[in-house]
Amino acid sequence: MKQTAPTAVVKMNELQQQIDLLAGIRTTPDPVISVYLDLRRETAELKRFVRRRIAACAKALPAFQRARLRACGESVIEQLADEQVPHAHGLAIFAAADGAAPVLSAMPFAAPFRNGLTVSPSPDLFPLLQLREMYGRFTIITAQPEGLQVVEVNLGEVAIRAWAATPKPPSSIPGPDGTATPSAVIDIQPQVRLIERVLTKIRSGPLFLAGEVETMQRIRGLLTPVSIHRLVGAMPVPADQALKSTAARCLRSLIDFEVHQASELSARVVQEACHHGPAVTGSEASLRALRSGTVERLVLSSSFRPDPGWTCDLVADKPRCRSRLQYDPEG
Repeated sequence: MKQTAPTAVVKMNELQQQIDLLAGIRTTPDPVISVYLDLRRETAELKRFVRRRIAACAKALPAFQRARLRACGESVIEQLADEQVPHAHGLAIFAAADGAAPVLSAMPFAAPFRNGLTVSPSPDLFPLLQLREMYGRFTIITAQPEGLQVVEVNLGEVAIRAWAATPKPPSSIPGPDGTATPSAVIDIQPQVRLIERVLTKIRSGPLFLAGEVETMQRIRGLLTPVSIHRLVGAMPVPADQALKSTAARCLRSLIDFEVHQASELSARVVQEACHHGPAVTGSEASLRALRSGTVERLVLSSSFRPDPGWTCDLVADKPRCRSRLQYDPEG
């Protein structure tokens, strides 16, 4: 049975629901395929990638499961062929190799994934969790002399939630000496109050200011303490810059900020653990501690990238980790 293709990219609320549902799938007798694809690539290239990874993963399975796995892989490819969601740059597919080859979930996203396919007893949710943490949901107040707007970025999708035009300045009036009297400063408090009402509906997530420097400074002085607390940064942006480019710049800034925060936090946790109890750091030392069953807490920084060539199999319901002799850079 093939799941109906979605018609819109997945938003944060739906992503959390899907994560909860997929996390509820416990270890099953038949393996689950977890596929993450970059839809900016050619479809033919993505199909070849899926078939190549399925063939490689099938070698590690008993003979009776290989045919099911291949059928499941073809079901994934059919879902990929049917994917026609506008503005989708990434696709996550989960399918169970139980003979019927059902697609458990197919989720298109505005943000891309790095191509990956794993076969395991339960869904591999780590890329989804990374997407939620790194892209997430944030808000931008764009500030230009002609107007203000609230832009929401939800898992890579950019949408305008409010627009408030700035009144035109009064015409300059010549003075007694013939020189023009400077125009009065435009009062933007009504526009900022409108922006604040919209922000109260988007209650969580980081906030950015982007636009003309002087206008941003005036807006910042009028924001409520709640909005100031959410404010992550402000960046000058030319008036003709596309919203997607502005959102991409804010996202890069947000990712850098969160990676820095995560690195500092993990360093503090390790330091405290070393002072108040035994602790180890590094991939190999942590793996030995995990195998020994003596681990109380495992801390992973969001910037952590495992050394290439490592994979994890499930043998006799016990995790066994080993180094692959052959490394697939796309695996």
